[in-house]
Amino acid sequence: MKPNELRVGNLVKNQYDEKAIVIRGYDINDLCEGMDSEVFQPIKITENWLLKFKFDNNHWATKWILENMPIPTGIEYVHQLQNLYFALTGTELAFENEIK
Repeated sequence: MKPNELRVGNLVKNQYDEKAIVIRGYDINDLCEGMDSEVFQPIKITENWLLKFKFDNNHWATKWILENMPIPTGIEYVHQLQNLYFALTGTELAFENEIK
């Protein structure tokens, strides 16, 4: 992953054990200084992740919605969803459950 795709607080996978981790400032700094960009992998958006973020499944429209905002086409990964939500609202996308 490229450093410009990430913000502090983004959720990504660790390539070594596939566990979700929270990006810290020093992680982005390490990437900027040449650390292997494959260390962090994006997390695919799944129903489980959307439920953790308190999205509702609008079955009649087959869209997931949070605060009247559907997920736009092209958003595939958790960190993209977090970044978009922050850009639109100015607040972090909170998750309900423990990271697994």
